[in-house]
Amino acid sequence: MHFEALIEPLDGKLPKVTYKWDPETDILVATCKGVAKGSGMNGSVDLEGADGSFVLLDIASGALRGVEVVSWPDDVRTMNELPAPDTVKEARVVFPTRRSQPGVAAVEVDTPLTVEKNAKESVFHIRVGRQRPVSVARVADHMLVEIEPLDGKLPKVTYKWDPETDILVASCKGVAKGSGMNGSVDLEGADGSFVLLDIASGALRGVEVVSWPDDVRTLNELPAPDTVKEARVVFPTRRSQPGIAAVEVDTPLTVEKNAKESVFHIRVGRQRPVSVARVADHMLVEVDKQGRLAGLWLLQVPPFPNVEATA
Repeated sequence: MHFEALIEPLDGKLPKVTYKWDPETDILVATCKGVAKGSGMNGSVDLEGADGSFVLLDIASGALRGVEVVSWPDDVRTMNELPAPDTVKEARVVFPTRRSQPGVAAVEVDTPLTVEKNAKESVFHIRVGRQRPVSVARVADHMLVEIEPLDGKLPKVTYKWDPETDILVASCKGVAKGSGMNGSVDLEGADGSFVLLDIASGALRGVEVVSWPDDVRTLNELPAPDTVKEARVVFPTRRSQPGIAAVEVDTPLTVEKNAKESVFHIRVGRQRPVSVARVADHMLVEVDKQGRLAGLWLLQVPPFPNVEATA
């Protein structure tokens, strides 16, 4: 049995994808946000391999809303590098209503499933069926960062508070020139929290906490990671939209601070294992094993200005 999927031109913005691991079951869930409404199947496509491997596709109004790798194949091949196709058009995948069974909410497909991954486990290729010529389309986007060895001196960071708006601005000076994205990454929480990353030639030049989360947790002590390598964080040019100047990322934002308000930890997304790099003298960046930005540490932040009114 096979199942038909159509590739159609993208009408609107590219959806954003978020990933979540279940550490107890090894289940990997990919959720797409911002998928345009259409017409087609509602339900799921269950891909089942003979070895017990199982991948579920979540379909709504014909559109792919998510992928859940419930059970991995017995033999997952690991390669040092696993480059994704670089010549890719943006499009939407559509699962049409099945004329033979229009009311069916779940379709089971018995098919070989083959999985390859890179050594960092940041790229996975799931092949459905036998290897054969294919067309490739980008149906959702994500924001990755790369940690590279530091070449030169560590940049210096300066902090500035705006006493009227509570905005905190961190500016990095002495950042080496490189190649990559130019513009901003806007991290937006559901509670209205908003953090802006200033990117120039792929390098992080500044952080602006425009709107704080509703609940900022205060701890008596908030020790920053002490085993940290000096490095530079690079935001690569996005192959799908190389000319874009701003990227919006909807993600939970969590902030912790110490009692003196000299250390702030901004977590991007859920709590998960991370690698930490010092990208400026008083700024750390966290990256998860999938290569995604996971957090920021702002260190030795000066006190908030005392702006008491005078008669």
